[in-house]
Amino acid sequence: MDNIKDLSDINLNKVERLKVPEYLEANENSFSKFGYESNQTQQEKFLYIYSSIEQDAFLSLLNLKSLHLRLDNSLKLDFKHMFNLKEICLECKECDEEIDEHEFLAIDLPKGLEKLSIIKFNIDLESLKHLSNLNFLELDEINNIVIRVTKPFDCFSKLTHLNFYGSCMSHIGKEIESGKIQLGPHGLQELSLDVMSLDRNLKIHFDNLLQLKKLNAHLLSPNCPFKLTDLKQLLNLEEAEIFFLVAKNEEVKELLENFTKLKKLRMRGISSIDKYTFQNLVNLEELFILSSDFSNEKSSGDMFVNLTKLFKLGLVKCRLEKLESGFFKNLTKLKVLDLKANELRNIDVNAFEDLGHLEELDLSYNKLTEIKVGTFDHLKSIRKLYLGILHILYTF
Repeated sequence: MDNIKDLSDINLNKVERLKVPEYLEANENSFSKFGYESNQTQQEKFLYIYSSIEQDAFLSLLNLKSLHLRLDNSLKLDFKHMFNLKEICLECKECDEEIDEHEFLAIDLPKGLEKLSIIKFNIDLESLKHLSNLNFLELDEINNIVIRVTKPFDCFSKLTHLNFYGSCMSHIGKEIESGKIQLGPHGLQELSLDVMSLDRNLKIHFDNLLQLKKLNAHLLSPNCPFKLTDLKQLLNLEEAEIFFLVAKNEEVKELLENFTKLKKLRMRGISSIDKYTFQNLVNLEELFILSSDFSNEKSSGDMFVNLTKLFKLGLVKCRLEKLESGFFKNLTKLKVLDLKANELRNIDVNAFEDLGHLEELDLSYNKLTEIKVGTFDHLKSIRKLYLGILHILYTF
């Protein structure tokens, strides 16, 4: 529909998603024939608008449920009358260098909103406190998130998903000049953090997130507002992705020692490990380690001894130089093993003796020049084997 310049003659009875190009300006007559004022099937439609928009353009869209807008930073709109609106994505179309950090999103949102995504707009969380029905909040690439209280998310009592991507926080008010910020309400289920920072050395704590089930934390900034070990209070985690620049083995062990309910774990940046690093993760089913140091001088052959439920293991870019007999001890349920992009030069002929149920093995991008006869004899269930930089696939 990129060639359309006038919406007045369009029949949208069967359209579920509409993208209006940026050169089209919407006014009060643009959507008059859409039928959204009725209670028919049109109320389930989705409208995606990328344009310059006048306030009156939305008067006939009272039954709209999902809306995606890409707007000017200075635009002011009122959606309070759109009572059926449940999901909104607001994206600022200015480049980062054009956005004034003191200019904030000025759009009135309906109280019944359940899902809100804000991209690149600066936001004052105080302006969202009336959205008590929110269960999903995403703040993406925001240069300035202003907070005024130590518990800025308590007003969102139904919030279960909170995502921060490349956002920074500042604060106003004496109440939070010192101390820690509580991130998320008590009932939060999923939390994503990516390179977030706070001004004036404010810190984040997770004491209240006892119901959190899933965590994605990318701590790749030296100015991260919390320590790795601060996450150890999340005792009910079932799935975690934790990436950091460098983490010492003692920090990792302290973090993981209480994660007995964890089923999926992805980590990056572990400086070394030993046989105690993962010993308490007795319910773990999937483990993926990236860009860490598992060189044989620093790692133990029985480091996975307690992971008896593990069926998927990835050690990618972990500086592994050789695989000895017993390295995968007790991993009898393992079905997928990814060892690509290490420094493997030697594999003991009995290295895979405990992996009778393994179905997929990836040894690509290593330094192997020879594999001894009998090395794969123990792999009775193998179906896929990847070797070399060309990802040659062998099917058994």
